[in-house]
Amino acid sequence: MPAPMNMAVIVLMILLVLSSAVYLSVKAFVLHRRVGGLARIAHAHGMLFAADDPFEIPLRYGCFTLFSAGHSQRASCVTYGRGGGRPVRAFDLRYELGHGTQRQVRHFGAMVVEVPNSLDPAMAWREQRANEPLSLLYKTGQQGQWCFGGSADSARRLIHACRAADIEPEWIELGPIGVLLATGNPPTDGYGVSFNKMSEFADALFGAVGTAEGNQPGARGD
Repeated sequence: MPAPMNMAVIVLMILLVLSSAVYLSVKAFVLHRRVGGLARIAHAHGMLFAADDPFEIPLRYGCFTLFSAGHSQRASCVTYGRGGGRPVRAFDLRYELGHGTQRQVRHFGAMVVEVPNSLDPAMAWREQRANEPLSLLYKTGQQGQWCFGGSADSARRLIHACRAADIEPEWIELGPIGVLLATGNPPTDGYGVSFNKMSEFADALFGAVGTAEGNQPGARGD
């Protein structure tokens, strides 16, 4: 191989190493800033924060259909405590679709309000995700911009609660242990839905805590 070609290969390798180092540095900086910002938000709401996942969230909330999507599910940046009188956990959720060159990564900001209830299970998701694997597998109907699966009555309650709280998560799901809200590619300073809006949503869905209609929390948030 001629000397100029050797030099070109060396320069290319150096550029690749430098670009990888820059990418990893930027990624670490963004993560550090997100962790710090979410920790401050948690403390401002009287809640606790963990950068890792002390609750094994993919196992704890495996009853929710969203956790059956793809593979390699992982949670991080967990905020936990009580919001609006109910146990709440908010977290970043990551999972993968496909393998190798076909691999795709999905990121969500998610919240679970733990409210044991007797409502029939249901899920609803925004129309723009209609071609996602979960949508193709579980869709049984549609209401406006929302597709849904499971109990039509419970799905309508979920959609109504979103409108009452003026929130637009991409995925909402009602299960026996509570309700899950998830937003794809959440903003750097939150999970996609604020804790105050989450409380309004839960009140609209279950009734205000302490009322005859409301479901009393059945688990601690810490």
